[in-house]
Amino acid sequence: AFINRYPQNVLAAEFYQRVVEGYEKARYSVLLRKHKQIYVNTFGVDGVYWKNHDVVVQDAIKPALSTYIWDLARFNHAWGQRSKNRKEKNERLQDAINWYSEYIRSFPNAEDTAKAHFLLAEVAYQTKQYPLAKDHYEIVAYQYPEYEKASESGYAAILTYSKHNPKEADKLVWRQLTVASAMRFVQEFPNDDRRGQVLVNTAEKLLAGKYYEQALATANLAWKSEGNLSARHRYGASLVRSHSSFYLEQFVEAEVAITEALSYKKIKLRARQDLREKLAASVYKQGEMAK
Repeated sequence: AFINRYPQNVLAAEFYQRVVEGYEKARYSVLLRKHKQIYVNTFGVDGVYWKNHDVVVQDAIKPALSTYIWDLARFNHAWGQRSKNRKEKNERLQDAINWYSEYIRSFPNAEDTAKAHFLLAEVAYQTKQYPLAKDHYEIVAYQYPEYEKASESGYAAILTYSKHNPKEADKLVWRQLTVASAMRFVQEFPNDDRRGQVLVNTAEKLLAGKYYEQALATANLAWKSEGNLSARHRYGASLVRSHSSFYLEQFVEAEVAITEALSYKKIKLRARQDLREKLAASVYKQGEMAK
C-alpha cells in the first residue's frame, strides 16, 4: 500500500525488496519471479525512480537489482535448456538473452559482466542468432583478456562466423570479418593450441577469395606451427602454399609445397592426379624460366 501511494518515496525500493523476500520465504516461485521483474522494471537504471534519486539511493538499489536480473536470466536460461517444447524453449532462451543484455547494460563494470557476455553469446549461438553471438564472444575475448574463457570465446567467435550464411551482397564483407577475427585470435592468443588450425582455415578462406599473397603468408605461418597441426591441417597448409605460390609464379616454392601435400596419405585419387599435374606444370614453368 505504501509503495502504491508513494512510488517515488526514498523507501519505496527497500519496501519492495521486502515484498520479494516475503514471496521467497513463502516459496511462491511464480510470484517471486513476477515481482522480481516488476522491481527491475520499476527501479531499474532506465526508470523514472532511478533518475529521480541521487547516487546514495541508487547504490542502495544496486545489490537487489543486480541479483534479481541475474536470477531471472539464469532461470530462463535453465528452463530453456530443459524444455522439450520448441516454442517454449525459444521463448525462454530469448528471455534469457534479454535479461543478460539488461544485466550488461545496467552493470557494465561488474565483476561478472564478462560471464554475462559469454552466457549471452552461448544462448544466441544455440538459437542461431550468429551475428549477435559472435559480437559477444569477441567482447569476452578481447575486452576481458584475463577472463578464464577469453581464448575459448575467441575461438568460438571464429566458429560462429562459419555458421552464419549472410545475404549474397554481404558475403564478401562477412568473409573479411571472419579472416580479421581469426587473425586477431592468433595475435591475442599466440600460445593457444588451436592457433595453427585457425591459421590454416584462414589461409583457405583467403585462397578462395583469390588473395594469394595473404593466403601464402598465412599458410607459411601455419606451417611453422608444427606441433599444433594435425596431418589434415598440414595438408591444408601445403595446398594453400602450393596454389598460392603457383598463381604468384613462385614455381620453386610451389613444387616444394605440392610435394609436401602429396605425402598426405588420405588424398582422393582425383585430387592426387590434379596435384601431380600441377607439380609437372611447376617443374615445366621452372624450365621455361631457366631457358
